Order: sequence, then structure tokens, then C-alpha cells
Amino acid sequence: MQYITAYVLPLLLIILSGNTFINYIKKIKSILLKFIFISFSAQIFVFPLIIFYFENYNLLSIIPNSFGVIFIYPIVSLGIILLLPMPSLLSKVVIGIEEILINYFLKFLDIFSNPKFIIKFKIDKYFVIYYYLILLIIFFYIKYIFKKRQKKKF
Repeated sequence: MQYITAYVLPLLLIILSGNTFINYIKKIKSILLKFIFISFSAQIFVFPLIIFYFENYNLLSIIPNSFGVIFIYPIVSLGIILLLPMPSLLSKVVIGIEEILINYFLKFLDIFSNPKFIIKFKIDKYFVIYYYLILLIIFFYIKYIFKKRQKKKF
């Protein structure tokens, strides 16, 4: 039963909502808004799993998760660059830049790690199942609305 709640239902939601989700993201012009939307969507998907397994949730987690992406891309990109063969001096410069970015990222995360915003509660597996079933219904409804709008355009 735990396997279904942890893996199958979220995966089913992602697969079923894929085209609707991607089409909606394509309509967003701002890159920052795309990051926020994707992060918020991921939070919606994993919210019950975080509570089910860890029995607490940071109410402010959506903020660092949304804007943290801004730090992660350069950090990962510089890490990949470090895998390439390069002169010693250049690699030291890249490592220095990466250390600065990581330090700023950690300071940014510290702002939102206040224990006041962490709520503790326990949910059972049936809540998780019902949550994902409701999300499935919502996504099918959104898909239905999109198809209805597309038919009206033609």
C-alpha cells in the first residue's frame, strides 16, 4: 500500500497531466514565473508525501524552492564545467565563483529555516490516496476545459 501512495499515484498524475502542464508552461513568458510555477506544481505533488514520511512541513518552503532554482542552475553549470580539463588557474577561479554562489544560496536558505514556520502533524496513507485522487479529478477537469476552449477557437 505504501508503494502505491509513494510512487504510483504521483507518477500517474504527472503522466496524465503532462501535455496540459507543458502547454500551460509554454504560455508563460517570464522565466522567473516559469520557475515559480514549476516549483509550486512540484510542491503540490509532493506535499502529502513530505508530511506522511517526515510528519512536518515548512510553510515557507515554496519561497526558497521557487527562487532557489535561480542559484541551482549556475552552481550545477559551474560544477559541470569543472569536469572538463582546464588549466589550474582557471579551475581555481571557477571553484571560487562556485563557493561564493553556494555560500549565498545557504544564506538564502537560512532565512526561511525558522522553526516558527514548521508545522508538525501526522496523516495516514488514506489521506495521501484521497489527496492524489482529488488532484487527478482536478487535472481531468482542467484538461476538459482546455479541450473545450480549443474547440471554440476552431
